[in-house]
Amino acid sequence: MGINLQPLLGYQALTDVVIYQYDRAITVQQLISDIAYLDQYLPKHQHLLNLYENRYHFLLGLLLGIKRQSVHLFPSNTTEYTLDFLEKKYPDILMLNQDNLACGKMNFLDIKILLQEKPVHFLAQSFLSFKEDSFTKDNIVIFTSGSTGKPKPFVKKWQDFIVVAEQLATKLATKEHAMILATVPAQHTYGLETSIIMPLVNGFSIYDERPFYPADIEKILMKQARATILISTPIHIRACLNTQVRLPFLQYSVSATAPLESDHARQFEQNYNAPLHEIYGCTEVGVIALRQPTQSPLWQCLDDIKIEITQPINTEEHDYCLRTTRSIQTFILNDYITDLNDNCFLLNGRKSDVINLAGKRTSLAYLNHHLLNIEAIKDGCFYQPELKDDKHQRLVVFIVLEKNFFTLKALKKALQKKVDTIFLPRQCYIIKQLPRNKTGKILNNEIKLLYSEKNASKNI
Repeated sequence: MGINLQPLLGYQALTDVVIYQYDRAITVQQLISDIAYLDQYLPKHQHLLNLYENRYHFLLGLLLGIKRQSVHLFPSNTTEYTLDFLEKKYPDILMLNQDNLACGKMNFLDIKILLQEKPVHFLAQSFLSFKEDSFTKDNIVIFTSGSTGKPKPFVKKWQDFIVVAEQLATKLATKEHAMILATVPAQHTYGLETSIIMPLVNGFSIYDERPFYPADIEKILMKQARATILISTPIHIRACLNTQVRLPFLQYSVSATAPLESDHARQFEQNYNAPLHEIYGCTEVGVIALRQPTQSPLWQCLDDIKIEITQPINTEEHDYCLRTTRSIQTFILNDYITDLNDNCFLLNGRKSDVINLAGKRTSLAYLNHHLLNIEAIKDGCFYQPELKDDKHQRLVVFIVLEKNFFTLKALKKALQKKVDTIFLPRQCYIIKQLPRNKTGKILNNEIKLLYSEKNASKNI
């Protein structure tokens, strides 16, 4: 008997592996059995907040929610403020998590504990099925990261993610039986699209854990010894190169959430003998375009995306409007793009990144590129403080050092060959770690708070 789990699950047989969990291979049959068992104990609810780091427990919660036609909430963070906001705005929330101390007044369920009580010989009475409109209802509320301001909710359908998943597998020429290994969380748009929905829709397997250190990635690849797709970020790409870990069995790697240095992409492909692709997208839309930076600087839009020039804002700049069949339908891009031709284009930085000082213009992305190419710097970023007196507006930098000693004078000397003098930093703060979120983004509010805290401190 065949199985009919489409459109979400693209597996061909009950024995196909969905998840590799530690030393265990979890098949479609096991997945169906676990969902049937858990469905008996899942309380009634309208909204679902799935916080599992473990990808199998996250996946079980996700599929149970779709089966129940729950509205899935994906906030940008899980701070006390955010959870309080969700509790007030969205009624009847069920939190899936293994830490009931974080749930506040929300209903709480740990499906991991429930599974431990599941009888060994429990059998599902039917195949996993979904209601006909489960994928076309507005059943997802996903929030922007707040990297450029206050997080905003956007309503989506599961069909939006399915469309992206089908295109990604085709355009990346993914082979069958590939295993997805991701350093990014499943709750964020990038991680949800690439490490959960893409493998499900196309019948790939998923590795359960989320490695953090390069050595963890190496250990998993060596142990699994199977063709693997690495879903990651520029921070992890750079860390793998710096630590010189071995990454065998890579079919290809994917990077997103921040610009990837072309030199790093080239070195990564040479070291690990596997293509490295970049994704350009945003929370509001999802994946917009792809490129392999070692082959071309141009971004190629997915088939359901169309980018058009809108009416000129002034004589030099235009807005670019994205049109799609996804829930958002239209979206004005937050980035400067050029050379738009046949749905291919060049990216020239975010509009919010543009810096204007003394009549000269550059971008934070450009400045950070040269900052991170300084050998002594492990991580860092430029920041433009909000000052009332524009005449004295200057930039500052935050850096994490590879070495124990570094001066502002040495920093300026390293930068002055590539950066105009007006953009050289006035202050430099040495810190232990930048306030990045789980996908590697530096949030505007966090860096603003860091500056406020450090401004009164002694600088170098």
